[in-house]
Amino acid sequence: LVRADRGRDVLPTRLAAAGHHVVDVAAYTNRSLDSLDAATLEAVDAAGIDWITVTSPSIAAAAARLFGDRMRRWRIASISPVTTAALTSFGLQPAAEAQVATVSGLVAAMATVDGPR
Repeated sequence: LVRADRGRDVLPTRLAAAGHHVVDVAAYTNRSLDSLDAATLEAVDAAGIDWITVTSPSIAAAAARLFGDRMRRWRIASISPVTTAALTSFGLQPAAEAQVATVSGLVAAMATVDGPR
């Protein structure tokens, strides 16, 4: 199973439970930032962001940590109920949640939200 060096163990656990021999191979390293520098935050503020897409619980945690209250100004699109649960644990409510946990599902969910925030 080729994936990030950290993540949920749902898939490897289910594969093993179904009788498969699973070798977990890290294809890339997922590194967290503690903060963003002032110039980056100024660029974010100047960008006029309408939406932020959140595709995992770890990204939800990182976005909440790095962007803080800015997240409340943007519409948030969540890729899954698990990601939505992570967002709500940070006091953030998604405007859209994908029915199918794919990029296409995420875009389709965003397309159902009317008008500007």
